[in-house]
Amino acid sequence: MTIHKKYDLPIEVLAPWSNIVLKTKIPDEVFEDLLKMYDEVMQSDWQSHGKTLVGQIDEEPKIDLEIQKKHSNWINFCIQMIQKFITVQGNTNQVSETTETRVAKAEKFMTQITSMWFVNQKSEEYNPAHVHSNCSISAIAYLKTPKNKIQSKKSFFDTDGKLSFINNAGTDSRWSVPILNLEPREQDFYIFPALQTHLVYPYKSTNPSDSRVSISFNANVKNS
Repeated sequence: MTIHKKYDLPIEVLAPWSNIVLKTKIPDEVFEDLLKMYDEVMQSDWQSHGKTLVGQIDEEPKIDLEIQKKHSNWINFCIQMIQKFITVQGNTNQVSETTETRVAKAEKFMTQITSMWFVNQKSEEYNPAHVHSNCSISAIAYLKTPKNKIQSKKSFFDTDGKLSFINNAGTDSRWSVPILNLEPREQDFYIFPALQTHLVYPYKSTNPSDSRVSISFNANVKNS
């Protein structure tokens, strides 16, 4: 069919049944503060957070509250992103309500970061499919990615080292997919519902010390 005239029409997406994943890039000054926090943790006598995690990973250093307080740029950014998630997810789910009502509901929430940790993932280590319990919102950000990763055996389905989110597809499967595979990049930041199933595939590298460094945190959201 030939289109004879194109219309520049405003479009509004209505998807109140959706859970969302928000992605952004960490601002440079915030990323610099995050890297300093990583160096401080790794140079300390850090404790492992791994006993509470499912990752098949050796190094998962816990970031205690005292260290978090020293890096206000990073923590302020995290709080702002939690608030942004609440607003955007609320706008998505409560689309039938007025803008004033949605804004009022978003402003009533209090947020608290309950845990935070680094993940030093090495070649062939991985995180199986899982959710985060006892919290409302979770996030992942990337500080470093492997430089010598070996290409997946099947290039048409390249999942090695990918971050994947898994959810139910829409009822019309022609227009939805249940799996979102993402290539981690430095300064990438993802925030999502804590019960959103996700996983990190293993990767192989020509350099055994070629690691991928990420940070995760969990947060609770309560009515004020």
